[in-house]
Amino acid sequence: PPRSTLFPYTTLFRSTLQPEIQSEPSSAARQCPSNLALFAACDSFPLFARACYHAFMLPLVVGVTGHRDLDLGQTADAQAHVRAFFTSLRNAYPSTPLVLLSSLAEGADRVVAHAALDCGAQLYVVLPMQMALYEKDFNSTQSVDEFRQLMARSYDAGVIPSNDPDAPELRAPGPARDLGYAAAGAWVVSHSEILVALWDGFEDEMPGGTSQIVRFALQGVPPKYLGSSHEALRSNETGAVYHVPVARRSRGLRPGLASSPQWRYPETETSDPSAVRAAHDAFCENLRSLERFNRDASSPRLAARSAHSAASLLTAEEDARLGTAGHLQDRKSTRLNSSHIT
Repeated sequence: PPRSTLFPYTTLFRSTLQPEIQSEPSSAARQCPSNLALFAACDSFPLFARACYHAFMLPLVVGVTGHRDLDLGQTADAQAHVRAFFTSLRNAYPSTPLVLLSSLAEGADRVVAHAALDCGAQLYVVLPMQMALYEKDFNSTQSVDEFRQLMARSYDAGVIPSNDPDAPELRAPGPARDLGYAAAGAWVVSHSEILVALWDGFEDEMPGGTSQIVRFALQGVPPKYLGSSHEALRSNETGAVYHVPVARRSRGLRPGLASSPQWRYPETETSDPSAVRAAHDAFCENLRSLERFNRDASSPRLAARSAHSAASLLTAEEDARLGTAGHLQDRKSTRLNSSHIT
């Protein structure tokens, strides 16, 4: 079934305990407003959430997976579907910040990134390995340039760490490199409420491939990808998948697959319209709850009350002594209390 009505809050709470992603700051991040500098110093809090944190807002986080070798004849249709998807989210939930998690691989990742940015979403880049190594995957200097341009438009980026980021086996295709792609995909799924999948519908076992990442979203991320003991609350929750059917240059769509986008939900067969409709209605109610929270949280009246309440938690002497750490803890406590998590 879909996540509980508190799904955005539990995701955000888990993220406060996850120092597992190494920062790879973009130029956009270095130019972030001064009121975010406080959170940029807190390595245990992912920047995609910190972007909204200062205003007590909870983002709707969307991840992406998809094929690199999209059929060029279908790219325009896929772009239109993805743009319509983000436009519908923006129109339905205007008070809720949108965040896209993407590895910016060639093909689907970039199609979705361009559409999301054009619709006002913030981009957080999840890199499977150090950027210099990752760029060797790209087929041309034009592709590298596009990657760097999107990086420059991102809020920030992080590298999923491996045991040895400079290991020789990462420098060529092979199991170690595939594991990096799978770990990045698992991280995206674990931190997203919706996964946009530009997928031809064929099931396979390729590590880090589109089929595997969709399976992570619908069936849960295997424990080996869930991180260290510092991430005790990072669970293998499932979520919604927005499936945009696309053909690859190497093959067409899976026979029998619908050509229009479909929502997919855990433990719900797409062949059962009533079950899909019930799951979709429940999921949309979750999103409406998130929107109501953000609408209330952004009201001037509540902001003033929050500031007044926060001022009463510490004396002037305690505030001066605790400094940045005190402010962070104060805001974390206020955020978690307002989300009904203690």
